[in-house]
Amino acid sequence: MYLLYLVRFGYVLITTSAICASIFPQLRHSILDYGKLNEGKNVSRKYEGTWIDTLRSIQVPKRWFQHFYIFGFIWNLWLILEFISWLSFSKKWFLLNILPKLDTPVEVEFSGSPERALYALLLTQVQLTRRSYEVLFVEKPSTATMHLGHYLVGLCFYLAISLSVWLEAAGNLGVYSTSVPQLSWNPSFIEVMIMLLSTMIFGYFSYRQYRCHVILSNLRAGSSEVKPGPPKYFLPRGDLFEYVTGGHYFGEIMIYFSLWLLVGLSNITMGLGFFWVFINLSIIARETHGWYHSRFPDKYPKNRKIIIPYVY
Repeated sequence: MYLLYLVRFGYVLITTSAICASIFPQLRHSILDYGKLNEGKNVSRKYEGTWIDTLRSIQVPKRWFQHFYIFGFIWNLWLILEFISWLSFSKKWFLLNILPKLDTPVEVEFSGSPERALYALLLTQVQLTRRSYEVLFVEKPSTATMHLGHYLVGLCFYLAISLSVWLEAAGNLGVYSTSVPQLSWNPSFIEVMIMLLSTMIFGYFSYRQYRCHVILSNLRAGSSEVKPGPPKYFLPRGDLFEYVTGGHYFGEIMIYFSLWLLVGLSNITMGLGFFWVFINLSIIARETHGWYHSRFPDKYPKNRKIIIPYVY
């Protein structure tokens, strides 16, 4: 119960914080902006020497983004190994061993399908493996910075998302029991269709997001050839970027939607995780959209939306 509601509360807290930061200019320009959105910006003289000025100065390298995926990769893999040990060899490791001692189950933790939860955990590992590969071998290093708050929230999200896919099925996975559950799944036609559809969405948008990251990496490779002087930027073109400014963000949103669909849209914990991804990336895409319009006022495609093709 405690862990389940702690994860839910965390999602609500960071989502609310992101919305507030996007509404108030002082917070938007001191916390929210990062990367190219943060370059060359100074806090208004009105705020010099204030807490806003101090808050803005707490920056870390943007390349630390790779820590999110490496940490998530290791954490998610550990959870998979814990469940393999428990379900195959009746041995509980660290988390599954201490959780029953420190927590008490509630009814909702017996509502999820254990088989679909484990499958979602495996797909999460696929996502984190791909993103780890991309940040290490595809994406180009950046000298840009981001706020420390971004960094801490990112680490917390990847800690929580690997829990979210199975917490509402924890009781059915035998987490609070001393005996190993017998997993004998006899899916209905609708369940099979949901699994098939969610897997197709996951696979399709994983590839589309990968293509978008390759496009952005190639643009950075082009800009890195520029010698001394301010950074040079290019318009991303191709793949999902033909429809929206945040093509890679739209891919991310659909990937997490597929995981939510897989575990069940009635899963509140995973739904809150998806809602955080959607709100956070929509805010960033909106800021990026405005930046491109100011940087390329005459060249930016007029029909290109912000993050949802043909809609927004």
